[in-house]
Amino acid sequence: MADPLLNRQLGPYVLRKVVGRGGMGAVYAAEDTQAGGTAAVKVLSPALASDTNFRERFSDEIESLKKLHHPNIVQLLGYGEQDGQLFYAMELIEGASLQEELRQGRRFTWREVVQIGVDICAALKHAHDHGIIHRDLKPANLLYTGDESVKLLDFGIAKLFGNTSVTTDSVMGTADYMSPEQAEGKAVSPRTDLYSLGSVMYALLAGRPPFVGKSVPEVVHKVRFESPVPICRMASDVPVEMEQLIDQLLEKLPQKRIPTALALSHRLRAMEHALSVRPNREAIVDEFETPAGDPGTSSRTRNSSISSNVTVRLDHQALEGEDAHVEVTTQEDEIETGPDRFVTIAEERARQQATSFSWSSLLWLALAIVLTIVAYQTFYFLSRPPSADSLIERMTAEYDETNPRSLVSIERQIDQFLENYPTDRRAEFVSGLRRDLALYRLQRRTEMTARRNGAGSDTAIENLYLQIVQNLHADPTGTRIKLRSLIDLYRGDASADPKNQQYLELAQQQLTRLEALEAQEIELHLPLLRERLDHAKSLLQDDPQAARQILTGLLDLYSSKPWAQEATATARELLGQIEPTPSSESRHVTSGELAN
Repeated sequence: MADPLLNRQLGPYVLRKVVGRGGMGAVYAAEDTQAGGTAAVKVLSPALASDTNFRERFSDEIESLKKLHHPNIVQLLGYGEQDGQLFYAMELIEGASLQEELRQGRRFTWREVVQIGVDICAALKHAHDHGIIHRDLKPANLLYTGDESVKLLDFGIAKLFGNTSVTTDSVMGTADYMSPEQAEGKAVSPRTDLYSLGSVMYALLAGRPPFVGKSVPEVVHKVRFESPVPICRMASDVPVEMEQLIDQLLEKLPQKRIPTALALSHRLRAMEHALSVRPNREAIVDEFETPAGDPGTSSRTRNSSISSNVTVRLDHQALEGEDAHVEVTTQEDEIETGPDRFVTIAEERARQQATSFSWSSLLWLALAIVLTIVAYQTFYFLSRPPSADSLIERMTAEYDETNPRSLVSIERQIDQFLENYPTDRRAEFVSGLRRDLALYRLQRRTEMTARRNGAGSDTAIENLYLQIVQNLHADPTGTRIKLRSLIDLYRGDASADPKNQQYLELAQQQLTRLEALEAQEIELHLPLLRERLDHAKSLLQDDPQAARQILTGLLDLYSSKPWAQEATATARELLGQIEPTPSSESRHVTSGELAN
């Protein structure tokens, strides 16, 4: 049956498309007929709109949510009522939720999880500073945008759809990610959100929440009394420091957790910086992480880990083992609704400023004008753009050619330089950084599209590129060779359209990064290989068994490396000088087979 609300206007918004639907209402992509652009409009169900208690909570929560204005929080644009229907409008974000990414089998690398955690911490700090606790932090409420930032939505919704009083008879939130104090119906605090953030980080790394079960009461019991499987057993590449941090966030007692979102953000940044000095391949591999499921997770567990995570209210009996249920209060008697109205957040702020204006404000305004005049020259000096040299110094210090994500952190400096110093001799270099950043974002969009839709594409070059980079993690050497072949085959093709040219540039950028990584690998490993070969030679006469172990180990680890061919050939030659023993013959043959 056709949706009666489609193409209908609520306030300034014309509802064009359903983008989500649940027990509490539906979300529509809508056109703003007044300001232009689009918005996401959530229309609450008539059953909720007719509930007197809910209408009071709705008004109270809107007052709280109007305070939030942060780049990592989906912005509330307005709210209203029309023909008895309550609705509110938010900014419409292009991108998938982290829940959708997990449902498609994606596993996030620990570096990606660190960046996501930093973004969420920034949003939570802003909310906590305004006295607002989210209460229902989960992957479904986190939107992953095309530029790799994360936006948090549905602040206060768990409280809005639950009970206004916090008692031991009810708990609010999503069972998979709720804190122990929520599971017990106790008072919440900012550390409640940090526990849920720890659960989200665990799920992004492991592909499932810390606790799973066949029913909500079973999950709630585990949240209260059991310890999760260590994250290192679910994702072997997670650093010990990351494991310890997640363990602290998942402490049962709030006072044992990291105290604030700001402190957690500092811990995450410090950990990433400390681990970045270690040699690793993740800077490139993370960009094309192959989605993979957890081989130890049963189909029942996997379905639980990617469920829709409905926010539920559990009565106390459910915690004792009875079936849980979603409870929505309705009333049979007709309730008188309010008049039609729509208020934008901008209008509300302007009205509040106007009503608070007084004669004392005039005096302060006059004082501000005087101070502004006195400080004008100082302000002018401080507001001048940074010098070209300082901008170049900042860009070169933070840019890592093997990790194009570093371009995101210097985007502001790139724009400032090109805007203020277009004739500088280094402008061509900075323009190249801008092109690389555009290619990096194209790469991210391509990766997200391929993850949702497979390797389908519009052109042959795009299709070839997607097929090649899918093997980057498993076979970086083969990927590098195929990228070079793709570039050599189509370079200089005058008939190639702009989109194909973009993908050729993207292939060249990826090839350059792979070659840079290989150069780093050679610099790191080759001196050690030569030293081990010399040591093996010195042992040939006195301890041939030890020499054999060194040489076979070298072949096992480095035979597949093209740059190590000279070293592996020497190792085989030395092995041939050692008389084989019955116990070592089989391993020698195996190493040779692997090498060939």
